This record gives sequence, structure tokens and C-alpha cells, in this order.
Amino acid sequence: VPSDIEISNNYFFKPLTLINTPYPTKNLLEFKSAQRVLVTGNTFQNNPAGAQNGFTILLTPRNQSGGAPWSITSDVAITNNTIINAGSGFNLSGHDSPNKSGLTARVLIRNNLVGITGLNGADGRAFEVTNSGSDYTIDHNTIVNTSPGSTASDTMFAESPNPKVSNFAFTNNLATRSSYGFYGNNNGQCTPALNGNFSNWVFAKNVIVGAPASSYPAGNFFPATVAAVNFVSYSGANYALASNSPYKAAGTDGTDIGADLSSAAMLSAVSPNPPGNVVVK
Repeated sequence: VPSDIEISNNYFFKPLTLINTPYPTKNLLEFKSAQRVLVTGNTFQNNPAGAQNGFTILLTPRNQSGGAPWSITSDVAITNNTIINAGSGFNLSGHDSPNKSGLTARVLIRNNLVGITGLNGADGRAFEVTNSGSDYTIDHNTIVNTSPGSTASDTMFAESPNPKVSNFAFTNNLATRSSYGFYGNNNGQCTPALNGNFSNWVFAKNVIVGAPASSYPAGNFFPATVAAVNFVSYSGANYALASNSPYKAAGTDGTDIGADLSSAAMLSAVSPNPPGNVVVK
């Protein structure tokens, strides 16, 4: 299993001209067999649906030809990254099928700015969790979902009833909501989805704009509009919280809910500089 990997301060980019070509477009980063991985300070821009359904970063252990049953994706930290104009965000699959593999385990996704647009007909899901797994922590991320209302866009989509994902924490995240919030296949929104797909779960101090509070655990926040969040400048794409935001210092750890966009790690991350003369024919 490839081990002890660091991917830091890179710029991953696809030209939008790929959309109207016969070339298959997939993801920007995928791990099929890896352990002890750090992905930090990167920018990922333009990930449309195509040959895959538009997820930007995938953790999916694969034993594609049946000869690598030891394949795992474990001990992965994804921190301080920015995703721009993505069909969907993160896909976490617990194991391969039908060929047997190891498990996806001990995954941390923290302090990322995730911009979801449903590009080229993607589902517009910030996170998708399927096929079991264990010890997933999704904490202090800011998710701006502007996917068209016609898509099945979610803050989180879960489909892992048997077996369930064990030890799951979704905390201190700030998400604008498109069609759905935290949703489970055949479960509905949030509390039924959590109970139907996860064991030993924690869901606390999240802000999900426009979600129905009655469907969610207590101890979370549901402003009716984006304006009620009090971003520094939503229209100007400055998604830090203004000084008068009710979600300042409101997290489980006493810090602002969402990503800390002024942290040294985020400020030192690579800035996007897309090439202007890329033509794909």
C-alpha cells in the first residue's frame, strides 16, 4: 500500500473547454490504495461531471482486477484546501465491490472552503458517503453550494445502511443549502439519515442555511437565508464571518463555525492562476 504521502500547495485545474470534447473527464484527485496521507494547502478548480459524476476528491479503495484485496484508504487528512467550481466535492466509499478490499478508515476533512456548482449536470453534493467505513471526521468546513435547483444537490448524501459507517462526526460546518441538506437515501433529512447510515455519530454546531430544524438534532443552527449568516461579503466571495455574525465563536471548540479562512495555513495556500490559452480539441 503506498504510504506516507504529502500533497501540498498545488493547483489542480481543468480547462472548461474539456466539457464539449469526446475526452473522458473524471476527478481531480483519487486514492484507490493509500495510507498515512496529508492533502493540504491545495486549490482544486473546475471539475465537471463527465466519465464520472463530478466528485473532486475520492477516497475509494479498489481491487479492480481481484488481485489486491489488501487495498485500503486510511489515515487521510484533507485540510486547508479550496475547491472552486466543482460538480461535487468529496466521495468516501468504505470498500470495493464485488472484489473484496480493505476499509476506508480514519479520515479527517477539516478547514476547507468547498465551492459546489453542479458543473455540467453533476449532482451537486458536497459530501457523499457510501459502502461503510469507519472513523470519519468532517469538521470546520465552509460549503457554498450554488448548484441549480433542478439537481439533487446536498450538503451530505449518505447510502450505507448495511453495514453502517462507524464513528462519524460532522461538526462546526457552515453550508449554504441547495435542494437538500444532510440527506440519506431512503431515510430523508438528517436525524433519520444519521440513524440509518451511521453508528456512534456526532452532529453538532453546524450551520445549514434553510434546512428544517425539526429534521435535525438539537444544537445546530438553521438561518433562513444566506444574508442571515453575515458573511463578510457573500457577493464578493469572502466567506469569512463578519464580526456581527451570530456564528462567531459558536463552535464546539469556541471558535467560528466554518473554515478559518484567515488562518496561516489558508493564507499561505497556493493561489489559483489558471492558464488562459489552454485549448482542448
